[in-house]
Amino acid sequence: MYIMDLSFFGFKLNLEVLILIGIVYLILVVNTLTSCCNVSGITEGFAGGGVIGGTDNVVKDVASQVASGMNMLQNAIR
Repeated sequence: MYIMDLSFFGFKLNLEVLILIGIVYLILVVNTLTSCCNVSGITEGFAGGGVIGGTDNVVKDVASQVASGMNMLQNAIR
C-alpha cells in the first residue's frame, strides 16, 4: 500500500526509522539551543536600556564627567 522503505545513497532505510531519527535530532537541537542561555537574565539586562532614560543617561553622565575632568586639567595647566 505505502512505500515505507527508502533508498539514500545506496542504503535502504525504513521511513519510521527516519522519522524517529528526525524527532530525536529536533529534541537534541532544541535542548542545546535553549539550555545554554537564561532568557530572563538576558532580557533583564536590556530592561533599562534604549532611548527612554537608560543608556542615553549613562552616556551623558560619562560625557559630563570627561568634560569636567578636561576642564580641571586645563585649569591645572594654566
